Amino acid sequence: MNKKKILILLIALILILIIGILIFTKNTNNNEENEQNEITPLEEMTEEQERQTMISLYFIDTR
Repeated sequence: MNKKKILILLIALILILIIGILIFTKNTNNNEENEQNEITPLEEMTEEQERQTMISLYFIDTR
């Protein structure tokens, strides 16, 4: 009876460990993708165009 309990406990711990590793790797991959999202213009802007440009910043809520 004790061997069955120990075996079930070990299997549960291994599953929790595997799930934790998968979640951690998924979150680190998402952070890398967000940092690499960069837009490059096709042509250089003039000073007049820069004055008329509105820039919006969006921040991800990390709470």
